[in-house]
Amino acid sequence: MSSYLKDFGLIKEILQSVSSVTGTEAICAGGAPRDLVLGLNIRDFDIYIKAPTLIGNTLENFILPAVQQEFINMFGKEVSDPELIGESWYEDTYIESIYEFNILEQLVIQLIFVKSNWNLETIVKNFPMSLSQAWITSDSMQINTTSLFDKSIELRVGVYNHNCRTNYLSKIVQKFRGFAMIPVNHSLCEHYFTEEMRTRMEIPF
Repeated sequence: MSSYLKDFGLIKEILQSVSSVTGTEAICAGGAPRDLVLGLNIRDFDIYIKAPTLIGNTLENFILPAVQQEFINMFGKEVSDPELIGESWYEDTYIESIYEFNILEQLVIQLIFVKSNWNLETIVKNFPMSLSQAWITSDSMQINTTSLFDKSIELRVGVYNHNCRTNYLSKIVQKFRGFAMIPVNHSLCEHYFTEEMRTRMEIPF
């Protein structure tokens, strides 16, 4: 079995398991789907999940004990940084809480619980970095991408807006040294990307 099919299958298996446990929708978005498109090795999986009704500051309070145990059974002990919970950068966003698991110190899985009034796919389509606008659902037959993502891969140009956190942009720059990184309001964007592609990203700096 090819690495692509193996990783794609693993992602769908994780999504189906998470959805089954929480009883809510889940998608894998950002880095893992992008790296699959590019044929890169994947170690990190960001799983976006509609938050269950019960909400708290810790995994123990956030979900029922039985659900918590299901996650531990699937992924092992939680390794979230306690300092990350409630970190200011996402307090005013769609994120409710983030929990991280490290499977055998080989695979990192982040469970990103999203406020229930947000649509998961809309979140991905509005990611502030074009190279992150890719996602997989539990019933996907292929990787879903935006037209901006597709053009970015074709041109090897990452487009970002002011909502893109500095540390994330720095990580992308380090990982994709063969890509140019430009803000969406740069004149080159108007030349290479259609207005339709830029619309979601064009938030004034």
